[in-house]
Amino acid sequence: MKVFDPYHIDPGWRPWWVHCRQAARISLLMAAASVLAMVHALVPAFLPEFINRFIARLQCDTSSSS
Repeated sequence: MKVFDPYHIDPGWRPWWVHCRQAARISLLMAAASVLAMVHALVPAFLPEFINRFIARLQCDTSSSS
């Protein structure tokens, strides 16, 4: 199990700001994907491959930012 490290961000404003932007970007992408997934649940013909592409893109984004 992964334990939360409160010191995972280097001290200073710049590392904090970069981390904040990355977290906000991922959060907004996930929120947008959830809205589109809800529409897809109601209308299955709407974007049938969207979630697969989103998950692949999210995995690439999180692996490159680590």
